[in-house]
Amino acid sequence: MPIFLKELLPKEDFLENFDNTKRLKKTLLLFSFKKKENLIWKIWGYAYNDPGNKHAEVLVLDYIEDHIAENITKGKYELIFCVSYTPCHKCSDRIISFMAQRSGICMEIRASKPYFFDREGERKGLHLLKSSGVSIKMMNISDYRKCVYLFVHPSEYFTPWSYLDEQSKQNANDLDTLLKQEEENNKMIDSDIISGNVNSILNLIETQCAVSSGVLRADNSS
Repeated sequence: MPIFLKELLPKEDFLENFDNTKRLKKTLLLFSFKKKENLIWKIWGYAYNDPGNKHAEVLVLDYIEDHIAENITKGKYELIFCVSYTPCHKCSDRIISFMAQRSGICMEIRASKPYFFDREGERKGLHLLKSSGVSIKMMNISDYRKCVYLFVHPSEYFTPWSYLDEQSKQNANDLDTLLKQEEENNKMIDSDIISGNVNSILNLIETQCAVSSGVLRADNSS
């Protein structure tokens, strides 16, 4: 079963999947869902990708949607994803769709490693996530310690792996650069659209003036 509810994660699984200096072909997601003013989580656990089926983000969102449908969830809620990789473009779309239907939920994503920041789809997906109000950041040592305390066991001590800090800073810089570049690209596209609209209007006015002028000349000649 790729989703585990209210179960602590084995420490070796956390270290294997969240080490930001290693690349694995799977995603591990730790999640919590609670009322904003409460300290106790309503739903929590972890999930892996379901090979050939659903990604971890979709599995968790599907479960939370079912929970919301079956329970009264009035008020403000907080949803937190701590995930080994940033969401792919399809998962970003799914998260945006989920959030668009639920104004009472505040969401934060903390990612350990970048997922193909050089791909256009992933870049646009992350930018749209941020634009839709989802908070997204790359994890640092404080985030890793918190994850171990909350999702592995409070008594477990987190020992940083080699080059954790260096890689965390690089990942954070890469995400910040990506988001800024996508924002600039969007501004340029908007500017081009506006310029194109203005030119179309001017061309239409010139055409109308030319037609009117032709009509006047025809009237005068008659």
